Formats: sequence, C-alpha cells, structure tokens
Amino acid sequence: MKWSLRSRLLLGIGTTVVAGFAAAVVAIFLAMRASLVREFDLHLAAQTHALATLIKQEGDRIEIPFVDRPLPEFARKVRPEYYQVWADDGNVLARSRRLERGNLTRTNGSLAAPGFRYDDLPDGRRGRLAAVEFFPVVDGERLDDPHTKSGIDFDDDNVDRVNFSDRRRVTLVVARDTSEIDQAISELAWTLFAISTIVTLTVLGVVSWLLTRSLQPLRVLAKQISNLDASDLNQRFELSDLPDELVPVVARLNELLSRLEESFWRERALTADVAHELRTPLAGLRTTLEVTLCRSRSPKEYAKTLRTCETICIETQRVVESLLSLARADSGTIPLENSNVDVPVFVTELWESYNDRANERFVTASFDGPLTLCIQTDADKLRVVLSNLFDNAVDYTNQGGNISVGWRRDGHGVRFTVANTGCELDKDQLSKVFNRFWRADVARAATGTHVGVGLALCRRIIEMLGGSIEAVNRDGMFVTSLYLPCDLASHSGTVLQASNTTCS
Repeated sequence: MKWSLRSRLLLGIGTTVVAGFAAAVVAIFLAMRASLVREFDLHLAAQTHALATLIKQEGDRIEIPFVDRPLPEFARKVRPEYYQVWADDGNVLARSRRLERGNLTRTNGSLAAPGFRYDDLPDGRRGRLAAVEFFPVVDGERLDDPHTKSGIDFDDDNVDRVNFSDRRRVTLVVARDTSEIDQAISELAWTLFAISTIVTLTVLGVVSWLLTRSLQPLRVLAKQISNLDASDLNQRFELSDLPDELVPVVARLNELLSRLEESFWRERALTADVAHELRTPLAGLRTTLEVTLCRSRSPKEYAKTLRTCETICIETQRVVESLLSLARADSGTIPLENSNVDVPVFVTELWESYNDRANERFVTASFDGPLTLCIQTDADKLRVVLSNLFDNAVDYTNQGGNISVGWRRDGHGVRFTVANTGCELDKDQLSKVFNRFWRADVARAATGTHVGVGLALCRRIIEMLGGSIEAVNRDGMFVTSLYLPCDLASHSGTVLQASNTTCS
C-alpha cells in the first residue's frame, strides 16, 4: 500500500502526539492518585494513632475504653468503619460492633510507620487497612507523636510508679472503605482521558491543516507539471511563497526543462538538417538522370552520367555513415580497444591520404613534435578524430595557406593540435563549431562534402576516451586542440615511467 507524503507525516506526527499525551496523562494520573492515596493514608494513620493512645494497660489487663463506648464511625449501620485489636499471643482483645464475628487482616506496622494495604471489608466493600503494633500506655506514660524517635515520653512526677516488667504488645488494625477515593480516582481518570482526547484531536486537526497548507506548493507544482507537454518546454516553474526545502527541487526541475527544451530543439533541428542534407544529393541525382534520359546519348556520355551519380551516392553514403557513427557514439555501444600507437608515424601516415588534396590547393603542411612518442590508446578512434580534423583543415584553408600539425606530452597524456590559416570565425561562431549540423556557411554550399557532424563526432569520441577538445581563433588561424589521457608504452605494451620511449 502506497502512502502519500501528507498521510505519512500525519501518521508520524499523530503517533508522536498521541504517545506523548498518553505518557503525560499516565504520569499525571499516577502522581495524583498517589497523592490522594497518601492523603487518605495520613487521615487513616491519624485515626489509628488516636485510638492507640486510648488503649491502656493496668496490671495484666488491657483497657480498651471505646469498646463499651463505641465511637460513631464504628457504630453506624451505613458505611461503618472497623477496628480490631490483638494481643501479642494472637488472641483477639476487641473488635468493632459491626465487625461481629468477622476478622480483619492482621498486618505489621508501628506507630512511626503504620502498615497499609488494600483489602475487602467484611460487608464486601473495598477498603484500606492501617495497622500499628505498640505497647499500651500505663500510668505516667503517654504516646507521643508517631514520628518522634522513641515514641514514648515520661511524666517525671510519676516515673517511680512505672513498672516495665510486665508490658504486653498489642496490634491495632483500623479499616475504612475507599469508595470516596476510588470515585475521585475514577473521575480523575475520566477527566484526564476526556481532556487528553480533546487536546489530541485538536492538535491533530491543527497539524492536518498545517500539513495541507504546507504541502500546497507541492500540489501547485504537480499541477504545473501535469499541464506541461512538448509544446510548453519553454515555460518554467514559478511558485510564490516557496519553502526553502523546495527551492533546489524547483531549480533542478527548471534545469531539466531547459535540457529537455534543448533536446527537443536538437531533435527538430536534426530532422530538418538530415532532410536537407539528403534532399540536396537526391535532387542532384534525379536532375542528372532526368537530363540524361531526355534524349539519346552516346555510351561515353552515359558513362560520364553514371560516374556523376556514383560520386553523389558516395557523398550521400558519407553523410549516412557519419550519422550512424555519431549515433553509436551517443549510445556508448562502440567498444574501446587499446593498442600501442607510434604517434609520429601514425600522424604522418594518416596525412598521406590528404596530401594530394592539399597540393591541389597549394596548401603547405608542417609537423612539430617529438620523434619518439608511443602511447596506449584506441587507434581506430584516434584515426577517426584526426581524419575529421585533417579533412576540415584541407577544405577550409585558404588557397596557398598553411596547415600546422603538432603533438606533445602534456601531464599524464598527449596533446594534439591541428591549425589552419584562413579562419574567419568570430567568438560566437567558435562556440558553435562542435554543435551538430552547424556550419559557418549558412548557404550550405558544401552539402554532401561537409554535413556539420565531423567536429561533433570528434568531441563525442574524445569524451569517450576521457579527454577534451576545444577550438580557438589564434592570429587568424583556426586551432583545434585535443587532450587525450593515456599511458606511455614500450614496444611490449607495458606502461613505463620514462619520458623517452620507442615503438617498433
């Protein structure tokens, strides 16, 4: 079962509030009940002590004056109280009239610390007992406050007449029903329960309202998200009174919308660019065929037409292959296979396939770098990158211009630079050279030869290899610089720490 954020918060807060109130109410109830019982025990102890002071010993006989003259609380028929007196040998010396032949529970206690306990009274009521065990007073002796140290004081005038040789210990138990205190405790419990219930429900209601109000920005945000579609990606989420916790969430959502908008724009641009790149060669192919078929031609003319169509097909195939390579690079499905690469040999051999085209345009090429530099990297991926850079340099260098190719160690990798003269790109254009299908020639005069994905493919491959690539305009030269992190390698393929190595 899935719970909403509001339900989870309400359940958690509600459980905490209920548990807190329950603990507080129980603590208050126990404290107040203990206070009521303590007050009840104080009155019961005072009554017990008062009765104990009336009991005297004359010789061997124990005098209990309230047996013949019963006190009202022990003689009444309605809710009577009870007492019972035992001698130290267990014989019952006296019991209250309403107790008749019944017995109270004998309990240990003293005048200083009476013994208390709950017990059922003879008439079935619930009661509480107070028991004290003491020596009855004799002439010249009186029971003092039960909290004094000795519990006994003497009259100096009669001290010579006190005989301690035959003292008898007696036990007095006084019982009283607890209906009043039980009712008070019951009313206290119900009062606390009612108050805690009302307070808990009030707090939960306030918390529920606060949660509803606090989560309102989330509902507004959810509604704005649900109203978005592909045509509204230029909109951004804007909420008033946004909590601090939601500020980064909204910021990330707006950033996501920006990326989605850019992705959709690129998708539309890709569709338009691919259609344009394919339409031009197809239109040229169709025009060539239509012109050729409009009348009879000689075999030589047909052969020339077929060669023209073949050239157009090759150029179109290059466009498709570039797009497929870029798509595979984006998907990350191109495997990486490292091998030893002798950089000077690798660069010069790769340039050989572009040398004739450069000579046709009277472009001179120069190379600058150490003659002994061997690295471990994916040779095929490096070949694709440098081939695109060489191809762009040859085609975009001015007639009779210069191309400069360099390589050198840079930290834990190698830096390649390819520079050509004739650069007329400004700063804004330079920031777009790695965008897909972007070309400085808005008329796309080189359609079929350059489709604007070469540098984008280079950047994606270099990123796959963990490197970086950038383009700058330096003194009228278009300079492409790429950094490739890699290990130096010997001809055996092991990593070396030395700075000068060779590859065989």
